[in-house]
Amino acid sequence: MKMLKKFSLSVLLLSSFLTTHSVLAKKIYDPMSYDPDAAISAPYQDEECSPSKPKATIDYSIADMRHDFETLTKGSPIKSFSKIDMNPIDRTLHLDGVIEFPKSLMVKLDGLTDFTNRTDHQFSIILGFSLYNPSKRISIHVKKFELDKIDYSKGASIIANIVPAILANRSFINYFMDSSKVPTDYSEKDTSAMIKRFLDEKIIEFRNERLHIELNLKNFSKFEWYGNEGNYRVWQSSPVYLEKTKESSAFRIALGCTKYNDDFKNLVRKEYSKGKKEFLAYKENQYLDHEWKNKNIQEFIAVRTQHIIDNIGIQNWTKKETLEIESLKNHVQSRMREALDRKNSYFQDEPERAFARFVKESDDYTKSFMLDLKLNHVLRNEYLSVGRSGNDMPFSIQRFSQNSVNQFTNFFRDFEFDKMQLFPELNVVINPSLPGVSLRGVINMDINTLMELGLSDSGIDFSAQIGFDPDTYKSGLPFEMSLKTEMMKENSTLGLDIQSVFIGKGAHKIRLDPQGDNGDFLVELTKMAAVNILKSFMMSEAADTGEEVDANKLREALFSKIQKYRSKFLNKDQSAESLIDQLIKVKEFDLNNPFNETPAKVAEGKLTAFFKNIIGYDHETGRITVNLTPRNFSEKIFYAKNNIHLWSLTPIFMKDHEKTFFEVAVGDNEVTKSYKNYLQTRDIAIESQTFSSNGGNIHDESKVDYHLKLDLPQFKEMINSILTASLEPHRNQIMDNLDDVEEGSFQMLEDLVITAHEDNVLSLTIKMNQVKKTKNGSLKKFFGKIIGRNYNDFNIENKRSSVEVKVQISAVNANHYKEEILEISPNEVFLGDTFLKVDLLTAGMKQENPGLFGQMMNGLIGEINVTNSSLKKLVLKMIGGVLNPSDEKVNGNTVLGGVHLNKFAKIYTYTGEIFIQLNPRLAGPVWDFYMVSNDKTQSGKNIGINIDNKEQSISFDFTSAFNPSTVDKIKLYEILKEANSLTKSLDDKKLYSDLESLELFNKVFYDSDESLHHKFIQTINQYDALAYLHELKPYRAYEFTSSGAELMHVAASAYALHHLMDKLETMVFNLRNDSYVDQMRELKEELREKYIEPNMEFYESYFHQNNKTMIKKDITDWNHLVYPDALFAEKIFEYIKP
Repeated sequence: MKMLKKFSLSVLLLSSFLTTHSVLAKKIYDPMSYDPDAAISAPYQDEECSPSKPKATIDYSIADMRHDFETLTKGSPIKSFSKIDMNPIDRTLHLDGVIEFPKSLMVKLDGLTDFTNRTDHQFSIILGFSLYNPSKRISIHVKKFELDKIDYSKGASIIANIVPAILANRSFINYFMDSSKVPTDYSEKDTSAMIKRFLDEKIIEFRNERLHIELNLKNFSKFEWYGNEGNYRVWQSSPVYLEKTKESSAFRIALGCTKYNDDFKNLVRKEYSKGKKEFLAYKENQYLDHEWKNKNIQEFIAVRTQHIIDNIGIQNWTKKETLEIESLKNHVQSRMREALDRKNSYFQDEPERAFARFVKESDDYTKSFMLDLKLNHVLRNEYLSVGRSGNDMPFSIQRFSQNSVNQFTNFFRDFEFDKMQLFPELNVVINPSLPGVSLRGVINMDINTLMELGLSDSGIDFSAQIGFDPDTYKSGLPFEMSLKTEMMKENSTLGLDIQSVFIGKGAHKIRLDPQGDNGDFLVELTKMAAVNILKSFMMSEAADTGEEVDANKLREALFSKIQKYRSKFLNKDQSAESLIDQLIKVKEFDLNNPFNETPAKVAEGKLTAFFKNIIGYDHETGRITVNLTPRNFSEKIFYAKNNIHLWSLTPIFMKDHEKTFFEVAVGDNEVTKSYKNYLQTRDIAIESQTFSSNGGNIHDESKVDYHLKLDLPQFKEMINSILTASLEPHRNQIMDNLDDVEEGSFQMLEDLVITAHEDNVLSLTIKMNQVKKTKNGSLKKFFGKIIGRNYNDFNIENKRSSVEVKVQISAVNANHYKEEILEISPNEVFLGDTFLKVDLLTAGMKQENPGLFGQMMNGLIGEINVTNSSLKKLVLKMIGGVLNPSDEKVNGNTVLGGVHLNKFAKIYTYTGEIFIQLNPRLAGPVWDFYMVSNDKTQSGKNIGINIDNKEQSISFDFTSAFNPSTVDKIKLYEILKEANSLTKSLDDKKLYSDLESLELFNKVFYDSDESLHHKFIQTINQYDALAYLHELKPYRAYEFTSSGAELMHVAASAYALHHLMDKLETMVFNLRNDSYVDQMRELKEELREKYIEPNMEFYESYFHQNNKTMIKKDITDWNHLVYPDALFAEKIFEYIKP
């Protein structure tokens, strides 16, 4: 949206300039305005038509030009001109001024944001001209196109695409030029009609940074005679140096009756060289006094910059802020060397004025920068000053690695906006030194759709589609954005601030940083527009009906869907087709995978949940605010008030892991000041501030992608506050239930205590209350009367007891135990390489206020050491068949107390130990989270499951793996299909010409943008694990999903490309250069060595047998989310392997 608003303003500037130019044209073009006194006299008829001498020459003075522009722009959006000048040295025309956009442009967004818009905007345009015109068309080079100190000229290719399309929209021009009528009420008298005619007839044509104008001399009042009498041409139209005149330059137009020759060109060059020499000599003293090389100038600017910094009034800058101030000083010096240089057009033309302009711009920029830095400084101190007292820590700290962010990003590239893939390319990079994120990618939006969001009630016709620059960028507009993240003083509120934005790439890249007051205004307006458009979009989504859904019915429907997919897949027609045709069929089946629609649906759902009612804008700080108070999502946790708050969300760099992470801390009640100070002073903060992304070695990174740490005392308090609030409502519910039965009992959880007994040993104490209802017999009531007691018909009894266990927990490599498990239960399917090993050390149970029998039981089972005991083996043997039946028909579908256990985990007890494998797809059908085995990083940091007795904490580490996005699966499928089509089209007997050969090579590998090989590599490079697989031995299975399907996605497309190149090698080419064939052979070998053999080898050794076992079994709770991927992977492997 930032791009939208800035481009909208720049487009309006150019359209205003062109429409003003059209008003000017009425004086020049319109025959009715012909002034005979001003016309050039007709030449003598007997003069010969000379190719070396122009028929007529007119020098348009700066004074006349200023007068005409200022007169003719009255009543137009151009409010005033501060500079109308020429530079005869680089042949440029300079136009600076103020343009006023009608407030109606901002009405829609104004209403949404309640923000007062400024309507004045500064513009600066530099137009360059040639020494002479090589054709009938005048070519004008747009060297500078600046609005509010942001130069758009580098994005001329984008503007050249957008501006004509928008200006051709007559309703758009009518809306801004004539408020007296409906925009779609068209008339031939409209200015919009004239502009559209100019564009349609190519009188005005945009080509990248050049504007081409075809001049019809009949319409020029000063040259009307030449237009009527013959085929006269404009030989010259550019600024020239005029010796011994007040202004020293003028705009010269020279006309000839035929095409000029070299004599005329040499004459112009000679005059230009002479004028340049005299002009520079004339300006020499001014250059010496004002150029950046002058030491006095350097000192003046440095002192002035330091004075502004000192006047901010803050002395206690942080180290990071001090570095930012030094960076500011360097930036000002760099801008000085650019602005006050003799090669700079402004400085070359008017050194004194250029110097004064730079001083003002430098002051504005420095003030803006320092005020923003001061605001950040004040906000930081305010944030640190608020908070409650105490030393409480958050009960939960979670960290998400850059790798997991990459995987999520690829997943969300499936998201569509207005039926277009919003981000064909997207990278989100954690930047701890900012702190924040850097976004890089390609955004794909229709310009008219974006403009309509702000002008939806204008009556403008936005039905046509306009891309940013399809010729240059094809799928969308490249962009980069730095986004700073910081916690605000308000509880659980995250502040987002845009630091910089670039659009385009390479030589066409535009920086959209704010450079002054109006630049800041554009940024703020953009933020508010983005906030409200997001809100409006999210609120238009279908609301949750709130209806309860039967989980069992959902499960049955999903299993039925997968079963139908399985049947179609296994019964696929395998009649005589080529191998590649078979691969295409398998890929087509996979694209109908029941879970392929998940990414887009989840993206919409997640965004809806994320943005609705929690996004806002803080006018005081200029931040987009995200209110992440958990209470927004739930007022209560069961019966307890939801007092959970987000304590911090921070990008960090962890040297121990050689990775960057997002760290999220969540605590009970408001964050404490002590924790805020801890965040500022811990070692991680220092490492993060000095972090520099230097593309470190992937081998040095730890396995950890997701880290969860629980502070046990804080976690206990949070859990018990929930339990305490729930006791009375739960008891009332139990009593209501007991009223409905004659006899019965219900269990109440009254307390839960988890502590670290010692390192890696957890102590768990559970206090239960059994509320029991029994019927009093007649005999009891009879004797009760004798002893003076009246017994009711029923008796309610509370039996309280506590269970305490001590367990040693660790995460172990499952490969050490799989073989032994498979010997006992051959049909087991494993999802990942890690088991959670649970060693039960002691177990005990006690009853409160026990009777005689209870006292005896307390003595017997108060605490039993079960380590390596026969009792442990006996118990495990008894419960093993219940927890994980070995019967193939029920294995994977364990149900306990109505809970489908294997949706979450599998428990193995065959070996006399307790092993738990978490279902890696617990979080969803397209990503896997594996527990990391207990190990150490290269720096010696413990990873896996760690129970810390001193800290009283427990932490869990996971690694993550994602399926390729549906978008990328489709890309790989299209590569496979097109490679097959090309292979079939090749003719063994044909002698291909040089041109035909090159066209083929371009399609296959040579074209750096559109070739099949380029598209293949570009798609694979979205996934580090796939791109670098060939470099990593032993292979890192934890980086891949539990079916390994992504390996086969890559192998199938690589195989088809390899097969195509194989066929091409057998063809007979009539080529003058064999280097194309040599390059193709190298790429073919690369496909085999990097993407076919490693993928097939790794899949066969690690995934093949497990997937075969899975497919032989029926669909279960344990495997159903992986099953479609396993079917696909096995079929591809089956076809390619031979």
